[in-house]
Amino acid sequence: MPSPDKIKFVKEIKADLDGVNGLVLADFKGLTVLEQDELRKKVDKEGGTAKVIKNTLLTKALEGSAITGLDGFLKNNTIVFSSKEDILGLLKVISAFSKTHEKFLLKGGFLDGQAFDKAGILAMAQLPSRKELLGQIAGGMNSIIANFIGVLNGIMTSFTGTLEALEKKKGE
Repeated sequence: MPSPDKIKFVKEIKADLDGVNGLVLADFKGLTVLEQDELRKKVDKEGGTAKVIKNTLLTKALEGSAITGLDGFLKNNTIVFSSKEDILGLLKVISAFSKTHEKFLLKGGFLDGQAFDKAGILAMAQLPSRKELLGQIAGGMNSIIANFIGVLNGIMTSFTGTLEALEKKKGE
């Protein structure tokens, strides 16, 4: 019979995972407390959360949810990263951290209704984040407006030049 504390914790995990855009699982064994704090701060800055969860409790919390295919990744120590906002921004932070900390091992994750292994997570981290896409769209729109203004300015300059030429011709 599971303890009331574990039942409560599983309910909390389910509530936390409700409405997430995606989640990533990693093994953090060997990281110092300072390195873990550094990672948590970076994750918090991106609007994500990081929680160490026992694999058995995570398995129970995922039962009956839309998040499937993660059973093969639930081994050893597991830290769960999730985001209800920009999962791609979170993936970039986690991916960059894994490249600089060899003891931090990505296991896999769940994004857009599909489970991914480490290679899939790293590939998804290469995609532009929501902020980057919005920046690209704004830059593109700014470019179009600047070109349009340039064309209008050229027409006005040409028109003014024509009027000045007509005025000179009348004056002769």
